[in-house]
Amino acid sequence: EDIVAWENRERKIWSLADVIYHPGDYEVEFVQHELPDKVSRLLPLFMYPAETIEDARKRADASHQGQPPVVVFVGGFAHSPNIDAAVWLVREIWPNVIARIPDAVLYIAGSSPTAEVLALAAANIHVTGFISDPMLAALYQASQVAVVPLRYGGGVKGKIIEGLRFGVPVVTTGIGVQGIPGGAAFISVADEAADIADS
Repeated sequence: EDIVAWENRERKIWSLADVIYHPGDYEVEFVQHELPDKVSRLLPLFMYPAETIEDARKRADASHQGQPPVVVFVGGFAHSPNIDAAVWLVREIWPNVIARIPDAVLYIAGSSPTAEVLALAAANIHVTGFISDPMLAALYQASQVAVVPLRYGGGVKGKIIEGLRFGVPVVTTGIGVQGIPGGAAFISVADEAADIADS
């Protein structure tokens, strides 16, 4: 019901606009299909200063030898796609990772973890709950990979852009890479649990 109400609001705004901007290319294509007489353009929302990108490159090149490999999943858990992703990650993807890399450690970070998400904690799985921006930055910097195993949801996923900003390789699904033009060229994309674990 809420989704329909928001769609109706968006369509009303589109009818009043001369040019319609969206952050994702698939959204632009949708509007062009629905309203071919309107101008619809892409306006990416992810921009960082050159020095931020350079710092991320240096961190990405730094060695993590001698440390257990760290994998991070970040998401606010008031959002059901993140709950589903965390559960799927721990139950179906993570066992494949641990079979190959027994000392790997998974951090599931984000606000409002549900009881189901909190129950995912184990010896090598840490559910942090809300963490501050400096702590989140430190977690990304300590990680070898960020995984975003979303099976549904929409829009550009901030957690993917954030992982890239920190110079961390990102593994996600087709849903996760939505709205990032050419994302499959620099993000590992897979939709099956075993393939995500391989990545």
